[in-house]
Amino acid sequence: MKKLILILAIALVFAGCEKDFVDEPTGNMELKSGNSDKVTGVDEYGYNWNAHHFNGSFYNAIVGDNLYAFAPWSHTTPYMGVDEEITPADPGDLMYDLWSIAWYLRDVNLLMRWNEALISKEGVYPGSLDEWIGSDAWITFQFSGVDENGKQWSQFQKMVAANHDDQLKTEGEWYPVGVWYNNNDEEIGIFNDWTQLILVQCVKTGEPPFPFSTIPAYKNTARLGFGITKK
Repeated sequence: MKKLILILAIALVFAGCEKDFVDEPTGNMELKSGNSDKVTGVDEYGYNWNAHHFNGSFYNAIVGDNLYAFAPWSHTTPYMGVDEEITPADPGDLMYDLWSIAWYLRDVNLLMRWNEALISKEGVYPGSLDEWIGSDAWITFQFSGVDENGKQWSQFQKMVAANHDDQLKTEGEWYPVGVWYNNNDEEIGIFNDWTQLILVQCVKTGEPPFPFSTIPAYKNTARLGFGITKK
């Protein structure tokens, strides 16, 4: 996802997901199939690209995401609960702010599912994220953790691809608020930083901390199904 705040807004899970399994971690991540290589099993960060699935620390979701392969901290040591094992990124590094937010949220667990239209089974994003527009792409996020009072919290988000004729109306510049409308000027979802994806559902339990607390509980039934964004 483009930057961490996107995923928070992402941001990137429960029911209604595709019938993909979650494989146990395996040392052999390459599976030959004909003349092509497939990435299979769970990698050290928690991604199972072939199954369209991630489960692990929010920090690992960012560091292990192929979208950020150009960042100096990309695919560095995964976080396994020991702070001292992680070498901090240099404040002068490209996308340092993204790394620092990921580190701040390292104790947040994230469960994500998505479909092939969003990211391929080889872990490859489209050449331009605008290719998601008008597709059947979707992604769901289940964030969870423990608040400062020791109580459990969670937040579920679902996002689907916008259609070419959908319109986004926003207010504000930094972390703007906004609403998505279809070509009949009917509300279909809310803005969550992505200009290609629409937040159609957000469900909370407990008291999610900042920045999750900035996203309101929401549900719009117009596009709750998976893969139905096309008219």
